[in-house]
Amino acid sequence: MPAPTVFHPDADLPAIAGTRTGPLLIVGPGACAFDDLGSYPWVDHDVMVVNLMGVFFPEFDHWTSIHSEVFHTMERLRFTEPWRFGTKHGYERHTKQGSKTEVPVNYWPISGHFAPVSGVTAAIIGVALGYDRVVLAGIPADDSGHFYGFHGEGARVIDHGEQSSKEAWSRCREEYFEGKVTSLSGNTREWLGSPDE
Repeated sequence: MPAPTVFHPDADLPAIAGTRTGPLLIVGPGACAFDDLGSYPWVDHDVMVVNLMGVFFPEFDHWTSIHSEVFHTMERLRFTEPWRFGTKHGYERHTKQGSKTEVPVNYWPISGHFAPVSGVTAAIIGVALGYDRVVLAGIPADDSGHFYGFHGEGARVIDHGEQSSKEAWSRCREEYFEGKVTSLSGNTREWLGSPDE
């Protein structure tokens, strides 16, 4: 089970921890998300979406955000025209412990220095769920912008590419991921390796 330093030592993990197997694709809102999806054969993977990607992605198994108070708003967008998506069997919501939301959520007691951004949080949760292999798409941890935002000069993703983000990814790689997490693009591909390696 997870290294004790990743989670607060006195807190219990959600009942869903360790109940999944097989491969997981985590899809973040990076500008490269759709290029990443087109370059990787992910059809047999469970899917976890991060933040606003959950409004637009057709079907998934998990939805993660460190901003869980906005799940209610994001889900209203997801199930309202013109998008009106559904999922074939529902999904689980995940967040860091201490966040507040109006909808049922699995709370994960992740230590703050391990998860400064939602992408790191999602990867930690993916491993804790029990998946054998976790592949990141649209989580480059750089300043390339979001798929829904401005990508010209001056575009920036808050907290991505910052030293604290690099340290969190590196620490998780060394102390927790056990080679299970790889990435399709950006800094995280450099730090974690690609699924082809």
